Order: sequence, then C-alpha cells, then structure tokens
Amino acid sequence: MSGGSAPPPGGLRGRASAAAGGGRIAVLALGLSLAAAPLPLGSNRAVLWLGWAVLAGAGLALLIAFRALPGARPALARPGLMAIPAVAAMLPIWGLVQILPLMPDDAVRQIAISLDPDTTLIAVFRHGATLAVFFIALMAAPARPERLVFALFLAVAAYALYGLAALFALGDSAPWGAKTAYLGSATGPFINRNAFAAFLGLGLILGATRAARPETWRGVVDPVLVLAGLATILAALFATQSRMGTASSLVAAATALALSRSGGTGTSGAGGGGTGGAPRRPAPAGQGSMRLAAAGLALSVLAIGGLYGTGLAGRFLSGPRDLEIRAGIWQSAARLVAERPLTGFGLDSFALAFPAARSAAAFDASSYADAHSTYLENWAEAGLIFGSAPLVAGLLALSALLGRWRRARGAARALPAAALGALLLAALHSSVDFPFEMEANLMLLVAILGLALAPDPGPDTTTPWRS
Repeated sequence: MSGGSAPPPGGLRGRASAAAGGGRIAVLALGLSLAAAPLPLGSNRAVLWLGWAVLAGAGLALLIAFRALPGARPALARPGLMAIPAVAAMLPIWGLVQILPLMPDDAVRQIAISLDPDTTLIAVFRHGATLAVFFIALMAAPARPERLVFALFLAVAAYALYGLAALFALGDSAPWGAKTAYLGSATGPFINRNAFAAFLGLGLILGATRAARPETWRGVVDPVLVLAGLATILAALFATQSRMGTASSLVAAATALALSRSGGTGTSGAGGGGTGGAPRRPAPAGQGSMRLAAAGLALSVLAIGGLYGTGLAGRFLSGPRDLEIRAGIWQSAARLVAERPLTGFGLDSFALAFPAARSAAAFDASSYADAHSTYLENWAEAGLIFGSAPLVAGLLALSALLGRWRRARGAARALPAAALGALLLAALHSSVDFPFEMEANLMLLVAILGLALAPDPGPDTTTPWRS
C-alpha cells in the first residue's frame, strides 16, 4: 500500500474525518468482539457462528464503505497478501459446492456430496466470518497495533484468572452452571480444556513478546501487568491439564520470545507492518529490565509447576493408553479420506461419516464428533485438495510473516514474532486435537495474523487512528 496522501481540500475534509472515525470504530469493535467471543462456550454453537457471520460481514462492509470515502486509504492491501485469504476461501467455496444436488442417487433423484447439507451450509458461514475478521484486522490495523495487542493479552489474562477462580474458588463450575466433563481441570468459559489451553497459549505468546521488549514499557504499570498476566496465564495453562495444549503453548511462546528479542533494542519507525527503520532510542535500561523479567518468569514457572503441575504430570503418565485411542480415531479418519479423497463427506459432517469407518476393537466402539486432528478432519470433510486449503494458506502466511520479521528492526519485530508463534501453536496443537475449530480461538488467531500482516501505514494526516 502506498504512503499517505495530503489532507483533502474543502468539503472533502468532513468525509476524510468520517473515514478516520470509521477506522477507530473498527479497531474498537474488533477488540471488543475478540474479547467477548470466548464467553458463550468459546462461540462453539451454530447460532453463535451465524451471529458472528452477520456481525463480521456487516463490519467488513462498513469498513470498506468508510475506506472508499475521499481522503481515506484504499480498502484492499497489496495484491501479494491477498493470496492468503484467497486460498483459505477455497474451503467454504467448496462447501457451497458440496450442498448442491450433484451426485446421482437413483433414476429420478440426485443427492448432494455432503451427508448433511444444512450443517455444511452453517460451516460455510463460520468460515466466512473467520475470513471477514482477517480482513477487518488487516484493513483496520492501527499504526501502533501493540496497544490493541496488549489489550487482547490482558483480556486473555482476565479469562485465565476467571478459569482459576472457577476451578478453585467456585466449585469447579462453568459460566452456564455445573460442569459435566473435564472435572478437576480449568476450562474457563470453554467446554473443552484443550480449547481453553489453546486460547491461553495465544495470550502467553502475546505476553511473552511484550516482555521481550522492555524498552516499550511505560512506567511501572506495564511491567507489573505483563508479569502478573503471564503468571496468571501460566497458572491457568497448567491447571487445564491439557498435555499438548501446554507443551505446544510453551514451545510456541519460547519461539516467539526468541524471535522478538533478536534484532537489538529500540523501537522501529515502522508501524503495523514493521518494515524497519532506525531505532528511536537505545533504551539502556532494557537489558536490566529483561533480566529482571526473565528471573521473575523463571521463578513463576517453577512455582506454578509445583502448584498446578501434579495433575498435568499424571495425565502424561496415562499417555500410552490415550495415544492408542487417538490412533484408532486417526485410522478411521484415514479410511474416510481414502473413501472420498477428492470430494470429502461435507464440511462439519465428520460425526455422521465416522460410525461407518470406526473400528470397535481400537477404542471400545465409541463414536466421535471430531477426528482429533484438524488436518485429517479437513481432508475427510473436504477432500485432499480443498481440505488442504487452510494448510496452504498457513504456509503462505508463514512466508509473509518471515519476510515482515526479517525487515523489521528492534521492537517492531514483536508483532510478527507473536504471529509466527501463534501460527506455530496452531500448527502443533491442531495435529492431535481440534482447538482451533473453536470460533473464539480461530478468530483471535486470524486477527493476530491480520494485524501482523497489515501494510505499513506510513505518514498519514488524514487517518488519525493510524498515527
């Protein structure tokens, strides 16, 4: 995207001001939506998917309208970035094809590819909402996105605090009442502990990259909030007793922290995109602050591990039996992929297709609604070609983020580093579970990616929300 234009003359100033106001509203609405999404069961219900699709679609349409006003920036980013959502959109587009009556059933009737066209159509709306959130984050990213990112980190820390309180002080309860599953594990507003762990992992990554750049801290409030938030998130993460959720979150956060620390101290002149520039200030006290933060975090990890790690360690000991069950599910999912390698059984139709392929000897004839591997589930539901669309889009995002990270300098590396860590977390955890099939987690993930990939706004006097 090109640099900012001169302020529009005369009567166009009002429309430029309206465009600026629209941008501020979009940033605020994005932050509030991401913070609210976990509350209703992680937004993992069809009616909530439809609600988010309506809100995200309307928000994107309004943002495009505001950005089309004279004096505002163009609505779309540079064409190279558009390959990411274009590839990702192949999955819901194929979902629309799956609900058409294309397959011959008898001489007079045709049936759709999907086993449940109504469910597949709802899945299409869910994926559409996710794409809209990505575009909103990409287009509305402020020139200082670290403020929004910090607010999202604090929101995750607040949910972590609630998760601990619900587990230890409120009788292991849930927002909707008594829990019926995952008793003894922190689940927060989610039903599934693994989904809550993935959500906490995203917050851990955002906090770790903030802690890695102490030169950006303001006064004593920032370090206190960062360290307290990280300690709370870590405690809740261990309390979830999610094995892969904890392991992948720690690996991804450590990777993001290392990537954020590289490149020296100081803050880059780049904005949301972080394209580099000369450091504004050397921040001589940064190294001392970093050592203090590292020592505090190390002590916190040891203390939290001692307090909350017993149940998690016990679950690791039961790993062989659980792995046998997972292997049985994966084998059945692989049989489904082999049966329809090109078409799949329809988005969100895995639960209907699974009973025909399950092996009673492998896992006690139980039926599962998910493949416990997002990759296998996508292939079973959409086929190998279209089911690989999210994976290919993720690889394209990885390439773009690495480019952003290499060009950035100093503190400007924090956001692309956080996005790379979030992508790593999703890639690892999704290989053995389905946490990013939860709308709240997926929305936060794509928002982080969109903010990190947003083009550098450059100097702009007509859009003050980006200055």
